[in-house]
Amino acid sequence: MIRATVIALAALLLALPGCASVDVSPASGPPAPAPRPTYTVGHQWVRTDGVWELVYTLENAYVFHSLGRDAITLGRDLTPWSVERRSGSLAPPLARPFEFYPPPRLDWPLQVGKRGSSTGSWNFWYDETVMLPVPGAPGRYYQRTYSFRKLVDATFAWTVEAYERVKVPAGTFDAYRLYFTLTPDDPKERDAPKWWLRTWYAPTIRQLVAAQGKNADALEFRLAAADPGLTEPLQVILRDPADGLRLSRHETTLTGRVTAGKGLARVLVAVNGAEVWRREEPGTPTETTLEVPLKLQDGRNVVIVTGTDTAGETRQEARTVVYDATVTRAAAQTARAEVRAAREAAVRADAARRAADLWREAVVAEQTAEAALAGGEAGRAEEAFRRSHERYDRAAAAAAFAARQEQATAEVREAAARFDGPVPMPHRLI
Repeated sequence: MIRATVIALAALLLALPGCASVDVSPASGPPAPAPRPTYTVGHQWVRTDGVWELVYTLENAYVFHSLGRDAITLGRDLTPWSVERRSGSLAPPLARPFEFYPPPRLDWPLQVGKRGSSTGSWNFWYDETVMLPVPGAPGRYYQRTYSFRKLVDATFAWTVEAYERVKVPAGTFDAYRLYFTLTPDDPKERDAPKWWLRTWYAPTIRQLVAAQGKNADALEFRLAAADPGLTEPLQVILRDPADGLRLSRHETTLTGRVTAGKGLARVLVAVNGAEVWRREEPGTPTETTLEVPLKLQDGRNVVIVTGTDTAGETRQEARTVVYDATVTRAAAQTARAEVRAAREAAVRADAARRAADLWREAVVAEQTAEAALAGGEAGRAEEAFRRSHERYDRAAAAAAFAARQEQATAEVREAAARFDGPVPMPHRLI
């Protein structure tokens, strides 16, 4: 049944227009995230020249076959590797009109302005026309063209030129436009053909939707239908905090991401039923990153993230986090006792006079901690007590150093007062 449907679709595609200029316009919104896609055997690339099916994968490549057994090999980064013609009247020596190895690498995720290059071997065909004498007719000649295969070292350069809206028979998509060129490394090379290729990659369906170029053969195409299995499902993926985590502080950070191939309409974060964060961005992005600070109540806290796509579908993911305030209060009380001991040591060192700046910082931090503790914010109080403790310790050390300097200065002055004459110089031993 599936094969019959594919054959019928392939017949219909023959009536569609070929690779005229790609119809582009400004994108409908900001560039969407574009991580590198992955495909599995059986995936169908439904193009205006027929249906190409992924028949097998290599460690660094995908191999697609048409119904006529022609083959296109793309690198895992969706860069061109080779085109192989197995159907039609081409003789076996001419069955591979394009080949570049190793397959070029792209820097995913795609972003406008990214660029790069790689070197490899470019295998191409070129024609040479010669004049040959006509047998049995002296002085008469005829032309004959021979095709030769040549392998040269070349540089494959790529650029992510733009993010724009592209219209193809399969529909209209916001897509990244990539530009590829091949240049022989030897500037004296004259047989290599002019070669370039532009491709359009649509993140929402995770697929190349169009390509046009020069001497690109079957690499040029328009997408006729999108494989519905490629549209990334609505997902809520949470990284932190872990479910069931117990904390001694009343604050934590929620991290993760929400994705939707159809586009995200809304993302909400709620703690114990109360909404604490919302994002509704224009342009229906396909992914949003979560990094949301959360304030927790004493005891059990239920954090729920809700994602809604443009089709109205909703997904939720929940985390339970326990804030144990008794542990936090005990830690704050311990820190408070340590601050008092540090303050007494600083008082004995006369830090208020000898290290006035550090003393003031310590006092302010201690007052902040006491206010937080009185307000029930034990976690914040503990942090402030720790800060005050550190300042008191530094103040005491600075005061002790100042005291030693004062003592040394006093001893020098006392010695000078006891001595009435010039300071005697020591005798040199000869």
